[in-house]
Amino acid sequence: INQSKNGFRKKLFFKKIFIENICFSYHLQRLSEYIQYLFIFDLFLKIIFPLISKRGTMEINLVETMDPFLEGVVLSVKPPEKTWKTVSYLSGGEKTLSSLAVVFSLQELKYSSWYLLDEIDAALDFRNVTKISSYLISYAKNSQILIVSLRNNILANSNQILGIYKIFGETKIISLQNRI
Repeated sequence: INQSKNGFRKKLFFKKIFIENICFSYHLQRLSEYIQYLFIFDLFLKIIFPLISKRGTMEINLVETMDPFLEGVVLSVKPPEKTWKTVSYLSGGEKTLSSLAVVFSLQELKYSSWYLLDEIDAALDFRNVTKISSYLISYAKNSQILIVSLRNNILANSNQILGIYKIFGETKIISLQNRI
């Protein structure tokens, strides 16, 4: 009986080691894929953010490099002619441009056929609205982009404009084709 218990314990011990090795192997694979994805995402951020922010710089860094899944990531931004900051210390317009750079970088990694952007231009000045509008034109070739906006320079670059208004208690919708 003792030998069968010892044999059973040995089998259990080896099964435990086997399962731990499989789990560790999956962890390494997941870590490798995560780091590769993060590296490529960071490259797109470094390409796209300067295009929409007048030569600014943006990067993504791991909070905890020894265990990337423990703490997550932090976005660092250097607006033109300013110092490096985390996103929480940026102005409203800088936060908007940073957020759009993240969305456009994700687009490069995982294509989406349509976007709904709600007043993305609210915190931006005229120059930045024009830049974003021009940048969105390049995405509109491969995606459908629905933008809620009141800014003329966004509307001027759209293919179609839908206007929704209320008159005498009734909601009306008008549609205009834009001749770009």
